[in-house]
Amino acid sequence: MSKSGYEFRLVDEGTLDTVISVSGSDVRYTYSQEYRNAFDTFDEFWAWVVKDIEEDIASNGLEEDLEDM
Repeated sequence: MSKSGYEFRLVDEGTLDTVISVSGSDVRYTYSQEYRNAFDTFDEFWAWVVKDIEEDIASNGLEEDLEDM
């Protein structure tokens, strides 16, 4: 469980992107393979992702991007 109270889970969408869902919502964050490979370990990447998502939720709330619908 994150500081914000949400759980983040990896989603297999059959692509090379890393897709992460936020518990209790339909919101997903997508990170490219190139971005993921910029980190030395998956643990470093995951720690950064959690911080990035929590900052985004704190700043913008937990809303889906309606442009993609």
